[in-house]
Amino acid sequence: MTELGIELFLYAQAVSLPLSIAATHVCLGVLILLWGYQYGIKRVPLVRTSLDRPILIYLTAVLAAALVGVNPGRSLLHVLALWHIALYLIVVNGMPDQTLTRRLIWTLFGFAALNGVYGIVQHMSGGLDLFRFGGTERIFKIDDQVRASGVFDHFMTFSGQMLLVGLLGTGLFLFWARGWARWFLAGAVLVFFGAVWASFTRSAWVGLGAGLLTIVLFKERRTMVFLMIGLLLAVTVLSLADRAFRTRAVSTVKINEGSTVERFEIWGATRDMIKDHSLLGVGIGNFSAVFNQYRDRTGVGPHSHAHNTLLQVTAENGLIGLAVYLYVWYAFFREMIRKAIASTDPFVRGVTIGAIGALVGFHVAGLFEYNLGDSEVATMMWFIVGLGLAVKAVQSKEAPSHRKAVAPEASLA
Repeated sequence: MTELGIELFLYAQAVSLPLSIAATHVCLGVLILLWGYQYGIKRVPLVRTSLDRPILIYLTAVLAAALVGVNPGRSLLHVLALWHIALYLIVVNGMPDQTLTRRLIWTLFGFAALNGVYGIVQHMSGGLDLFRFGGTERIFKIDDQVRASGVFDHFMTFSGQMLLVGLLGTGLFLFWARGWARWFLAGAVLVFFGAVWASFTRSAWVGLGAGLLTIVLFKERRTMVFLMIGLLLAVTVLSLADRAFRTRAVSTVKINEGSTVERFEIWGATRDMIKDHSLLGVGIGNFSAVFNQYRDRTGVGPHSHAHNTLLQVTAENGLIGLAVYLYVWYAFFREMIRKAIASTDPFVRGVTIGAIGALVGFHVAGLFEYNLGDSEVATMMWFIVGLGLAVKAVQSKEAPSHRKAVAPEASLA
């Protein structure tokens, strides 16, 4: 009965992730309770992953930094806010077979595509805003262009999620999809990429490009060259056809552009903060309070985060926290790359390479924003991490039964 409950709420999680953070948290809370009962009381064996130890060490480092930080009480509350990390382990342990993995991915893509289409329409219509029941419009513009935010409160949240699902879908499309699945994935991926475009978020554009380049590196050389040429042509055509896109894209490399200058100022003040709190940082959740002591040196205004995930992690958790954080992702990419190279299962390769591309895109975008601190984006990211690890767990569970099935034939031969 508990297994059925976990499966049902995994579906609910896939539905809620691209639509509502409140519903996402409710589903995650129920999943944690069911998971705790399953493995704490019923003593069902836990599926271990190569990420468990690095994450445990990382959480220990964050807790240590919180206890010696400038405001331990505030930091401890932010430590509790990291509960969404548990989602990857729940996904890994909630996958009895690849059928459920596929259905969860289809569910996630289907509802994410709905949000993506809404965001594209929002951009092209000049600000369609149907889901603001509080009466406050949340329409963002830049250069007279509406920045799509979908059903979320901010365009960076929207673009961050669309980036992740778009790259996961690209991996599946290139390495697994056949028949109707290819058409479904092609349509979904186009929607996700269109949504990233409609957000006019440069960090997401750069992250998307980095993720796509990473994915095509796993194709054979000739296909890789064709895909890269196609990507360049698509960007060229879009730049020629959309003047606003061209202007926004060019501003990415302009050092004297307004928001770029501001980021340099924020990074400079954050660097000074790190120098004064280098070993263990100021404690998670204390960045904005401490930042006020340093921002006058560069003339930048108040900010709640560093607009750079690595700088934010270092400022709050110190160089020790940064080292352990990098260790987590070293362990993840090492596991995923090994599996992508060794596996002969197209679905496993599609999910694995898609997850690699998604996480590369996430981290590259995180060089210009603190996406690890965006709950909607971070929870989606941990869900995809779980999918990437789960396909390995599913494969290893199915392998013994396959060997048993072929053994009699082998003995007869």
